[in-house]
Formats: sequence, C-alpha cells, structure tokens
Amino acid sequence: MNRALLQRLVPNTLTAATEGRQRADVGPFALFVSSASDDPIQSFAVPVAPAPDWRPAVIELQRAFEAAGRRFRIEFFRELHPALSPTLYAMGYEREMEAPLMILHRDAYRPAPDGPVRLLAAEDEAALDGLMLVQHEAFDQPLDAAGEADFRARLRQGLARGSRRAALARLDGAPAASGLLLIGGDTAELAAVGTRPAFRRRGLAQAVCRRLLDAYFAGGDLAWLSAAAGAEPLYAKLGFRPVGTQLNFGSAGTGSHSK
Repeated sequence: MNRALLQRLVPNTLTAATEGRQRADVGPFALFVSSASDDPIQSFAVPVAPAPDWRPAVIELQRAFEAAGRRFRIEFFRELHPALSPTLYAMGYEREMEAPLMILHRDAYRPAPDGPVRLLAAEDEAALDGLMLVQHEAFDQPLDAAGEADFRARLRQGLARGSRRAALARLDGAPAASGLLLIGGDTAELAAVGTRPAFRRRGLAQAVCRRLLDAYFAGGDLAWLSAAAGAEPLYAKLGFRPVGTQLNFGSAGTGSHSK
C-alpha cells in the first residue's frame, strides 16, 4: 500500500464534502451536514486523524449526528484506518459499500476521439435538467426531491467556482449519460458516472469519463474514483489502477450513489 498516495487524496474528499455543507470537527472525524436535505447520503463523516480507540470517538460522532437530526454515515479509505471498520462492525453498524479505490496519473491516460458529450456551464439550466434526469434514473437508490435539489444547488455552485466539472452525453437529442469531477487539493475525483437504462452498453459512460478527464488533465495530474460494482473494467480501460478500498458505513436503511 502506498500510504502517502492515499493521504494525497484526503484533501480532495474534504473539499468536495465541504461544498454546500456545514462542517463540524468531532474528535478525529469531520462531520459534514446538509441543511437543505435530510436524505441520508447528503450528510456524512470522514476520519481526518488516527484514534487509539475508535469506539468512544464513534459514540461521540453518533451523538453529533443525532443532534444534527441526521442518520449516521461514515466514508473512508480502509488502508488509512484499518481498525475503524472492525470497530464499526462490532458496534452494530452496517457496511453499505465496499469498492475498489482506483487512481489515474496524467502520463498513463490515453485520450480518445470526442464522443457526443459536452461539458456543462453553471447557467445552462437545460443541460442541468438533462444531467438531473440521468442521475435520477441511472442509480438503484436515487435521491429524494430535497436531495436532488440540494445536489443541483451544490453542482451549480461548484461549476461556477471551478471546483466541479460536469459532462452530459446526449443520444438522438435525449440526455443519456452524465458524470462529475470533484476538484480539490491537487487531485480530482471522478464521481456519479451513470447511464439511463435505455442507453446502456453504447460506450456513453466511457465517453463521459474521457471528456471530463481530457479537461482535467489539461492542468491536473492525478484523478481517482471508487468503482461501483461491475464498473472496474470500464475504468481499467481508461488507465485507472486499484490502490485501495473505499468503505461506507451507516445505520440500517441508508444508501449511496453520489456526492
């Protein structure tokens, strides 16, 4: 394991989490709370420091979630905090996601011809409508109405600031696939890549990823992602390689798909 490489990704996760959320430091955790939506995936905590004993820290964090009126949720890289997941299991929390953590250096990326994809601007409401349609239909556990409004507001804000990029593929004029880049620190996370069911298996997700990576690697040099189930071969084609594991834990009934 390259611990220094994984540590390099942490500022990116914190920057993306801060967008449109309130941050509170709770022991070794940073807690990010969305005031606009109580959708479980919109508020979460990230470990930012080691702990000699995770149990009291998790208990304190649980109380902070309850005080904020949000459900417990933690996202982290297993290799940076190997003792945290056994503690969470022992305390009765549920693992919601375990996904390969993959990285791509600019010098390992091979561009390809452009597909039917364009980058979005913050003021392009029609394109944002299309992206939100894709996001709603592409994932097994879509956001609720308040969560979608929160997601859209943070996306628009990030596009205006340059901390996010978004791409939308259309096929025969219909929104078909989309994805995001969350930019912060000196890395960028490729996230929320999805295709509407009627348009799958046509290479559109790969085209979306390439459009975003082409734009990012014009200046940046390291991108990363946590691969959804079955998506690892797609990202391997782009040059991504596994370096660790992303884990999400929560209380019963929570889910995950986007940021």
